[in-house]
Amino acid sequence: MKGFKKRGLAMLGAYHIERCYGGPEEGGWWHDWWSHLETRLVPMSKEEEIKQELHEKYPDDGRSLDSILSTGETVVIPENHVG
Repeated sequence: MKGFKKRGLAMLGAYHIERCYGGPEEGGWWHDWWSHLETRLVPMSKEEEIKQELHEKYPDDGRSLDSILSTGETVVIPENHVG
């Protein structure tokens, strides 16, 4: 990551997150499953613009993961390495 920052670049990763049922043990449990969609190396000056572009490319239904009707959420986060 330090090498990217020195060059004025940022690595952004887009992920789809789903809440999955883990099993009935101890009253039932859930976990978040992250699926890698895409990673981009972008100029730091365009970071917010690219985040918005990735959210538009991979839209979600706008519901919270806590909702039983949710089909998942899309997040775009800074990364140190791909996926």
